[in-house]
Amino acid sequence: MTDLKRLANRDLIQQLTQAGADDPLWREFIARFRTGIRITVLRTLRTEAERTPGVDANESPELIEDLTQEVFVRLLEWNRRALSRFQGRTELSAHTYLNTITVNLVRDHCKSLRSLKKPRVTASLSHPVTPEIAAEGPNYAQTLVSEGTGPERLIAAKELREQIRVAIDQAAPSASTVARDRSIFQLFFVERLTVDEIARKRSIRLSASGVEKRIRRIREALKVRFSTE
Repeated sequence: MTDLKRLANRDLIQQLTQAGADDPLWREFIARFRTGIRITVLRTLRTEAERTPGVDANESPELIEDLTQEVFVRLLEWNRRALSRFQGRTELSAHTYLNTITVNLVRDHCKSLRSLKKPRVTASLSHPVTPEIAAEGPNYAQTLVSEGTGPERLIAAKELREQIRVAIDQAAPSASTVARDRSIFQLFFVERLTVDEIARKRSIRLSASGVEKRIRRIREALKVRFSTE
């Protein structure tokens, strides 16, 4: 069995272009590069705030996490085209390449803020999504499972939707609860129903407290899936 930690950065990225959603290579990739991406997100936010008056210098952990996850989404777009284009020859080349992608993404985010002239309400898989937040703005979990408006978002959504499915299925205590857990994810995170509304559905057959318990389990599974170990 290959020791993933011994893989060169270039070999790791090349193998990811063909890796399945549940391949351990993704975990290794996230563990290896996540911290550097987060640091670049933070530094670029600060640079953009200093460079452009009027840009909200929002450095909240939630926003940094959202933008970090969005980098991974961008790597999956267009059938993993960004990963396929990597041609670096040294170990540092991968960091430089991901740094460029991250800087451009954060700049796009700040450009959107300038055009809207108001801060974006953000939520993520690792951040509790309450009905109040859902009512105020877009839900990042919904972004992951939606079809999007273009082919590149569709491809990325399919990739991430599969990873979400795997995480939910693996966290289910038994095979008989898998379908119900998937339904609860869809109803709460995507359709934005309240806990009470979900509990009232005949297909769920759970009390409100039972629904809350499963939402917590799903959220924890997703946090583990999209975070370093």
